[in-house]
Amino acid sequence: MIATKFGDSFDEQTGQRTGEEPSPAYIRRACQPACAAWIATISTCTCFTFATMTWSGRRGAPHAGGAGRRGKIRTYGWSTDDLERARFFAQGSHCTAIMHRLNIMMDAPEMLALCDEYDLASINRIPLAMGVLSGRWTASTQLPEDDFRSEFLKVPEFLKDLETVRAMGQVLTRDGRSYVQAALGWIWAAVHARAGAGLSYGRAGRGRCGGPAPRPISEEQMQEIRRLKLDRSPAGSSQ
Repeated sequence: MIATKFGDSFDEQTGQRTGEEPSPAYIRRACQPACAAWIATISTCTCFTFATMTWSGRRGAPHAGGAGRRGKIRTYGWSTDDLERARFFAQGSHCTAIMHRLNIMMDAPEMLALCDEYDLASINRIPLAMGVLSGRWTASTQLPEDDFRSEFLKVPEFLKDLETVRAMGQVLTRDGRSYVQAALGWIWAAVHARAGAGLSYGRAGRGRCGGPAPRPISEEQMQEIRRLKLDRSPAGSSQ
């Protein structure tokens, strides 16, 4: 499978987002490189998942669907945390996936239920909360100025989330796991879904996890994590 994304336009010189572009011409332009790579490999172009990243994905859905009917895009999905938008997209005949946030600090039971309802794949975005669940950050952590996450450390609610994660440390690492292994194990235990958006499990994944594929954490650990989140009233919206 080859996957790619479309929906946002960028200035290639600065790397800055310039707007949203769900037009048919842009979709063809964005997807052509991936199609060309696939054709060069196996001489056919039928196995694709394209994810539109734009907030105005409603406008892109009919065009992506049309490309699916023509055989250019086999399947498509949407990266969104909005249930109404996800439900709209899910009704497309070639829609097979929703990419959404899911991690210990940001559960998504309603989105997971929607994916079950429409038999869609749940592709989990920011499973490590952009680094918060790595176990390496504290309130005194300093990130490079050009790392956009450095701004997070100036937000009081974010610092509260960091404190909560640190308080979970003994629970997460109790059975010899690293924070990363436990964070992915939480996803497996919570939804029986394959964690992996933003983490290609293979050589890179093994390097980050420090071992074999993650396994679910225990129900006892799940309950303790819920209690700690409630007791410390984390913001849950800073990532």
